[in-house]
Amino acid sequence: MMRKQIAKYLSRTEHVRSAAEVLAGLEHEQLQAAAALSDAAGLGYDIDVPDQEVRTDAIAAVIRGMLGGDFEDWWRQNVATEQLEKAPPKQYVGAGKGSTAWESQIEDWAGKIEAAGGEGSERHLADVACQDVYGVGLDEFEAEVLEWDRGQSAKRLIAGNFRAVRDVMQDAATELQED
Repeated sequence: MMRKQIAKYLSRTEHVRSAAEVLAGLEHEQLQAAAALSDAAGLGYDIDVPDQEVRTDAIAAVIRGMLGGDFEDWWRQNVATEQLEKAPPKQYVGAGKGSTAWESQIEDWAGKIEAAGGEGSERHLADVACQDVYGVGLDEFEAEVLEWDRGQSAKRLIAGNFRAVRDVMQDAATELQED
């Protein structure tokens, strides 16, 4: 209990903002250098260097979501809705494709589409319903929501641009070694 209270307190302090500013500043510098390296090496990367203040806010929001004790719900409301037409139910986030709730949902969707005259396999019918509800196909929904992983999501949200910098550096090194 005390751990959650400390995490909630920290998520409300300026310490989160300070940490986010440091990360966003480093990221900004790295992305600018990667863009210059890509141009100089003729790699053709189109590197979008985000506004540092906007990125600071985004990183701080991720950290607060993680410290707030319910990162899954934060992700569902703030990130999933960028890919989906609406937030998925909390019970599906990270549940896995084999979860009882998900298997029941697929059966329910398939039954409704079939009752409306749809034909095909259970997955095909559920795919039609998933597209109607979330704006993405069943496979994409399962990959993004059902197979969601807290650690991988946090890495992608916070370190994604650092990984892009790494990719540019590796490709530039390969290009130089080939010449």
